[in-house]
Amino acid sequence: MRLGIDFGTCYSSAALLLDGVLRPIKEPLKLGFSFPSSIFVTKQGEIVIGQAAENQHRLDPTRYCREFKRDLGQTVPYQLGNWQFLPEDLISQVIRRLKSEAETMVNSPLTAAIITVPARYQAYKRQMMLKAAKQAGFTEISLLDEPLAAAIYYAQKGSGGHRLEEGENLLVYDLGGGTFDAALIQKRQNGYKILSPPVGDENCGGIDFDRQIYADLKHHFASDPVGELINSQRRDLEALRTRLIVADWCREFKHQLSAVSEYEDILPIGGSSQVYHLNRLAFEDMITPYIDRSCELCQQLVRQANLSWDKVDRILLVGGSCRIPYVQRRLEQEFNCKVIRVDEPELAICFGAAIYGAETSTKPKEIQQNNQPVELQVKSEELNQNNRQFERETKSEKFDRKNRQAELELKQEKQRQEEVKAYYTQANTCYQQKDFQKAIALYTQVIQLNSRSAEAYAKRGSSHYMLGDFQGAIADYTEAIALSPNHATTYINRGNARCMIGDLQGAIEDCERAIQMNSNSASAYANRGNARSALGNLQGAMEDYQQALNINPNFPEVFQNMEKVKLQLKNQPQNSI
Repeated sequence: MRLGIDFGTCYSSAALLLDGVLRPIKEPLKLGFSFPSSIFVTKQGEIVIGQAAENQHRLDPTRYCREFKRDLGQTVPYQLGNWQFLPEDLISQVIRRLKSEAETMVNSPLTAAIITVPARYQAYKRQMMLKAAKQAGFTEISLLDEPLAAAIYYAQKGSGGHRLEEGENLLVYDLGGGTFDAALIQKRQNGYKILSPPVGDENCGGIDFDRQIYADLKHHFASDPVGELINSQRRDLEALRTRLIVADWCREFKHQLSAVSEYEDILPIGGSSQVYHLNRLAFEDMITPYIDRSCELCQQLVRQANLSWDKVDRILLVGGSCRIPYVQRRLEQEFNCKVIRVDEPELAICFGAAIYGAETSTKPKEIQQNNQPVELQVKSEELNQNNRQFERETKSEKFDRKNRQAELELKQEKQRQEEVKAYYTQANTCYQQKDFQKAIALYTQVIQLNSRSAEAYAKRGSSHYMLGDFQGAIADYTEAIALSPNHATTYINRGNARCMIGDLQGAIEDCERAIQMNSNSASAYANRGNARSALGNLQGAMEDYQQALNINPNFPEVFQNMEKVKLQLKNQPQNSI
């Protein structure tokens, strides 16, 4: 019996296949089956997990941690009260809790698990997940890519538009709480074939959407006494507690906008009577950069497979964030393709893992979902090939070989990370010392070792800018934006470079994107004002300069430019104003 586990950034879930029926593991303190991926440490050192941690986290936010999946691989531990934990330690605690609840349900020990991971997880992160599961008490552990698990579950839901025919191509669009993953899979007679390397973004998910609401909330109440704690950078207990409460409130506010077209609620701050209002269209504008990024990655995925979109038969939506109506509507508009959301997007991956675990430990049989029999046939073609390749190895030999390979990959990855860190530190030092030419060479070394480092591209772009190479700066900023499209500063910097080569309209567009992401950016308004002034839109420039000063009253350059524009307006003929 193998427990299928989906460890998520915000929520985790698990399921078993018992007598042909999928059985999700219930969170004992909730009505549903999603366990918050949260940890709280009591004063006595007891580790509290899941909803129990959520129920206590307001007591002392310094002893509480969540969203640690995003930090897997970092070497600096969290300080929770008097205790320190690495991300993998906390992951192990959540997995242990899922294991315990599952054992209670079946009244039997469980030693085997299928753990799902993002498709783009590097070897060292996969090794850490294996280690976390082992620490949780499992002795037989297999990893399964999340998109493949979702496809396995979807394929078992039977007819009525769900059954995949041989040769059909399925794009799995997995938008969860913290990450986005996509995979292109083809149904084969004996399983599935992954047609192209999966794509994804580990900083694109529901928590990023929550933060957009939080940022808008801060802007809305920036001048109100009620908003003082929201905007505060204080680290005292009251401020930390308030920010946690408001962050939770923003998440629930987001959920409401999936059910109604507009919503309003009273701020959850003691004694407050202030009301925040947001409509669905405004929320969709907030998250558009993230959905844009996911669409770009889907385009990349299909291109890599040398396919056209008319060869993609279906897009399958999984992950809790796919409940947002805009996601399905946008994909249908973007790709003109049939888009289907599974009935249980939060559970699809753990269900797929449970099915896969049953298939790899027993002969094919019929399973039931809602008491309806459907065929079980889930082997991945790639996994089959691996099995044939190593079929003469004993289990012990195979285990030893894979361990050696994983250890080697982990060692190589650590060495690469150390090199990246060393080059990046040297590059930043050169940049601070204004040795921009040397900084460019060092940032280039970082990029060669990690071609997905948006920070390295952005800093190299700034080095080009300081040397007057504005075209080179634009090229690097554009690469940084493609890799990480949600950093307002990069758009501002590219806008500056575009302004320097006379692309004023492009500069305005970049500033507007930055303002959409961070409406409290004085630099974005100031730079858009400069571009508008150069285009002759003096009134627009004045409005931008005033907004910049409202945000940052101590901005000398804006004062100077505003005075110049005032003089130009004064000298204009009356009928041209």
